Amino acid sequence: MYKTFLRMPFLRLILPCVAGIVTSYYIDVPYLYLTTFILGLGAFVSFYLLKRQFAYRYLSGIGINCLLFAFFGMLTLSSLAKTEWNYPPQSYRYKVKILEDPVPKARSNRCNIQIYSIETEKGEEKVNRKAILYLAQDSLSGNLIAGDYLCVKTKFKKQEPSPNQLPQYANYQKIKGYACSGYAASNNWELITLPHSYIPDIQSKALHFRRHLLQLLEQIVPDKRQFSIASGILFGDKSSVDNDLRTALSITGGAHVLAVSGLHVGILYGALLFPFGFFGNSKKNKCLRQLIVLPAMWIFAFITGLTPSVVRATTMLSFYGLAEIAGKKTFSLNIVSATAFFMLLYNPMYLFDIGFQLSFSAVATIISINPLLQKLYYTNNYIIRYIWNSITISTAAQIGTMPLTIYYFNQFPVVFLLTNLFVIPLVGILLTMLLIYLVLSHIVILPEFMTYPLRALLQLFISGVELITKIPYACISDLQLDISGSISLYLASFWLIKLFIHKKILFAYLLSLLALFQVIHYL
Repeated sequence: MYKTFLRMPFLRLILPCVAGIVTSYYIDVPYLYLTTFILGLGAFVSFYLLKRQFAYRYLSGIGINCLLFAFFGMLTLSSLAKTEWNYPPQSYRYKVKILEDPVPKARSNRCNIQIYSIETEKGEEKVNRKAILYLAQDSLSGNLIAGDYLCVKTKFKKQEPSPNQLPQYANYQKIKGYACSGYAASNNWELITLPHSYIPDIQSKALHFRRHLLQLLEQIVPDKRQFSIASGILFGDKSSVDNDLRTALSITGGAHVLAVSGLHVGILYGALLFPFGFFGNSKKNKCLRQLIVLPAMWIFAFITGLTPSVVRATTMLSFYGLAEIAGKKTFSLNIVSATAFFMLLYNPMYLFDIGFQLSFSAVATIISINPLLQKLYYTNNYIIRYIWNSITISTAAQIGTMPLTIYYFNQFPVVFLLTNLFVIPLVGILLTMLLIYLVLSHIVILPEFMTYPLRALLQLFISGVELITKIPYACISDLQLDISGSISLYLASFWLIKLFIHKKILFAYLLSLLALFQVIHYL
């Protein structure tokens, strides 16, 4: 295991990065990062002064770890500083840009905005802060979209967590980078023309294109419930999913299929690679297929609105493709760590995002635990082997996400295996069909009988999920788990599998020590 760890440079690099981010987020130690930076620089200088002798190679390792710890710690402090703002105590006029399509609430429309300027008695001053703006619900605010610019008169203030809010969600705004929140009545805001000095960002263009495709999709699938599933599978848009269906997906453990992520990107990636399999696996063909498929994957990411989950999955697949072109081992923890490294370099606060944690936990455990589970059984029968592979992958992914699911959502879907065996093949078919129908709808007007197979499969999806919810004890709720318990659950799952497969007494001792630690912790 240690030799495997040494062969994965990004897995080694990601550890001091995570340590720097976590330390900076939770602990305020003056001059910590400056001291660590000087220590790391000193270790590097010492190593080179000693003419890079092999006996002193540990100095370079100390230097790299200290510098990464200091750099990511300071990067996190910089991100946290953007959530702090001495906003004026009274109402002023602000020029803002809507970053995402507004979300309807009970009596308002919630808009995630970027504040560009404030008009005070001294004149217009530039501001660069993200905030949450609640607009009174009316026909005008309901028609706003991402990329619109507003002139708003409001008073911003720090939004305190709700008394009923769980502790793990208390810092949601800080993690997302929002400095404050405000409310504006219908007569206190107006839509303004696009300022010449501001260039539309690529995500606004992507969301605009996705909105156009959603309108086409609504014509293909007019039924509201079927449309909500179709838009969730293809675009990750859950805004039209009704509460009953949302609850059913949550109980059965199938909510992940409505968030475009690694599952959807992987299915599409495999479908696009399939035709190239007939041309062999020479280095030239591998390079050619990646150069064709990877841009297609980024086009798919664009039409889904460049949401964080699909960007994360597409980035990971891009590293996978580059590794294949370079002739390296493709899908490994090193690729996953490289993806995490560059995403945290872009925004260190991603580390505390629930989607980021669930995604990387699932992929990491699939890579590390799934091979161990597959050793438990082997058959030459293709159908049985496919079912067994689906079971092991689903189990490995659930092991990776179970502690986080319990920690954040206080529940565990007992029927996750049955749900995944039903919905994942169906999602693969639906995703392919939806893309084909959208392309065809640009060419011809699709008659109703042509869209019947798609609508029938969507209804099968809904009926199947609702049927699974009727299984007794489909979901265990009201579970409580703290951070210590989550980590212990990860270790216990991994060591239990190792004990079952390798039958070494060491893992039994480790499990006993872990159980003793938990007993002492909860006393």
